[in-house]
Amino acid sequence: PSSDLSRRNVHFGADAVCQGLCGGMRGQLWMAGWGVVKTHWLMGFGFGGWRFELQPVLGYAYSSPHNAVLHLWGMFGLPGLALVLGSWALVGGRAIRCLRAPADSARAQAPILACSLFLTIILAHEMVETSLVLSLSRTGLLCWLMLALQGTPFVTSDPSEAGVSVAS
Repeated sequence: PSSDLSRRNVHFGADAVCQGLCGGMRGQLWMAGWGVVKTHWLMGFGFGGWRFELQPVLGYAYSSPHNAVLHLWGMFGLPGLALVLGSWALVGGRAIRCLRAPADSARAQAPILACSLFLTIILAHEMVETSLVLSLSRTGLLCWLMLALQGTPFVTSDPSEAGVSVAS
């Protein structure tokens, strides 16, 4: 039965997601990247290894599987996967706390929510193009600045908690 499935190009699990979401070069990169991650899932293969790992699979050297999860998981193993998932959890958790804040503190939370929304868009983009945060670009530096600002209380009634204070 398995040979019958492979002749029909039927894929299950993550293979089905990689195969079904998009065709062309990006689909090939994702499939090749997933194959590499399945081999190096625990410890990864280190910095700069994608070019060497993808060469035998694709037939040519390519520097990234064009997916942040695959990219970091392949390079750093489970710690890389934890980094990506932790980034999503940090940004998402902070945004949810801002949305649940009382109405009187909504104005104080607005910059944090704006940072969260910006970072959500950038992290979503990283799922198909790993050139914004994972590279040292102006957008990447802005993302890291937004992440730092997201964790900072912008406005508080206690001057010892932040650089900006408001009168009670």
